[in-house]
Amino acid sequence: MLQIDSATQALETSCLKPSDIDMVINASSTPQNLFGDANNISNKIGCKNSVNMDLTAACTGFIFAFVTAYNFLNRYKNILIVGSDALSNFVDWRDRNTCVLFGDAAGAVVLQRTEEKEENKIFNYYLGSDSELNDLLTINFDHDKYNLDKPNVNKYGKLYMNGKEVFKYTISNIPKILKKAIQHSNINIEDINYFIFHQANIRIIETVAKNLNIPMSKVLVNLDEYANTSAASIPLCFSENIKNGKIKTNDIICMCGFGAGMSYGCVILKY
Repeated sequence: MLQIDSATQALETSCLKPSDIDMVINASSTPQNLFGDANNISNKIGCKNSVNMDLTAACTGFIFAFVTAYNFLNRYKNILIVGSDALSNFVDWRDRNTCVLFGDAAGAVVLQRTEEKEENKIFNYYLGSDSELNDLLTINFDHDKYNLDKPNVNKYGKLYMNGKEVFKYTISNIPKILKKAIQHSNINIEDINYFIFHQANIRIIETVAKNLNIPMSKVLVNLDEYANTSAASIPLCFSENIKNGKIKTNDIICMCGFGAGMSYGCVILKY
């Protein structure tokens, strides 16, 4: 199970024991259990003392979960955040506009409260939603509400995406969102070492970077290897670039997610 593997690796990297984890937040739109997977993750990796919750915000899910965890740090010291999705189960394999875009993955991080204020730092975050655009990217419940003689099939339909409108929305709005996050962070965009955008589409990433005058050498991309993994894409890219040595201690990282809803979120942190 991808979620268990990523959570286990995050624990090992953090040098914490499962019993040290106070909260588990799982961000996913494709849970194996309709009621969520956080409790299963907690149980499988041995977190006996954790409060567990699930959060659904599609491709922005990890950012929302990260900010949720950050705001719980006054109460809980060690919080495990998992971003996971398996959208291959929901694509229409006859639709070449969507089926080739998505992959299955999970990524996880541990957020810990420290007494040293400058050791690791969250500079700022900015979240939002444009719910009037909800129909641009959907997976709707598949049932015949007009036929009461038949029991509901209890399944979801296939993924629908208006790619052209999603592209237009994203390249127009993500630069504004990122600027708002930076505005009250007491840093400049030039101070940021690396940017991790949701790995949705290389054209989106390159266009957003160009609009913000960010050199692509500062933009971390693994889309070509894993495709769009929804809530997993940002932690997966983050983890991969820590392991390969690209992201180093004290680097300033900007993580920016966007997706169905439409929802968006940006976090600026010092690693």
